[in-house]
Amino acid sequence: SPYAKTLARTTRRPVDILHQATDPAVFTGEEPIAPPAPLLFVGNSRREYRRMVRWCVEEKLDVAVYGTLWEGLIPEPLIRGAHIPNEELGRWYAGAGVVLNDHWDTMLSGGFLSNRLFDASAAGAFIITDPVAGLAEVFGDAIETADSGPELAEKARAYLAEPERARAKAAAARDLVLAAHTFDHRADVIERTAIALLRSRGLLL
Repeated sequence: SPYAKTLARTTRRPVDILHQATDPAVFTGEEPIAPPAPLLFVGNSRREYRRMVRWCVEEKLDVAVYGTLWEGLIPEPLIRGAHIPNEELGRWYAGAGVVLNDHWDTMLSGGFLSNRLFDASAAGAFIITDPVAGLAEVFGDAIETADSGPELAEKARAYLAEPERARAKAAAARDLVLAAHTFDHRADVIERTAIALLRSRGLLL
């Protein structure tokens, strides 16, 4: 949303938003797989110490990290694997106590919501993410945020101690995604827009 407003000031063309989306046939959350730690982070480091993982290390939170290029950045026992197959990823999200998400700085500044928010929500996961502009417009309060290590530790421990609260948030996020944020929804928007443009130019009756 923030980037759309910026872009609209630079062009005479209409600007709309097409958020990330998910495939609910893949991210079903059926037959959950419990990760080896209550907190789960799936993402590559790109040789950067990503904030959610760094906060876990600083706060001594028990997190399972899956992704590449983490060696030498975080304690070795936290690295549980380099890859989870996409067809299994929803099961891992669904089995986690907390799925952690963060955004690259360029995404934060433009309000580009991570695809993980949509995939993990579709799988029925409870998510804690860093604050990103536009999050509440899409998810309301169904996804929890943390802006520091101490805040992450406090919220993670609180929700792990009260799993029914986490499940309620997760269910709300899942309902929102399935209602409006699947690839079918995005394809419908693209199709309607293309038809409208073609008709406006007399290329379609």
